[in-house]
Amino acid sequence: MNMSQRQSILGVMVLLTTINLLVIIALQISPFGDGMDPSLTLYGGFSLLILGALLAAYWRGWEPARYI
Repeated sequence: MNMSQRQSILGVMVLLTTINLLVIIALQISPFGDGMDPSLTLYGGFSLLILGALLAAYWRGWEPARYI
């Protein structure tokens, strides 16, 4: 099975978005997260929104999203 460049970039972007979501969930349910700075979760949420928007934009055909 041949994989196109577009498919591989979509795969990497989905992987990044999924890992970011898992990190945010881990920060929320961690027993060590009580004394943690809440800005970590906030920054993680912002980065998740940005990655999700770039993933959606690339999926819909906006090619420059892969360079950002």
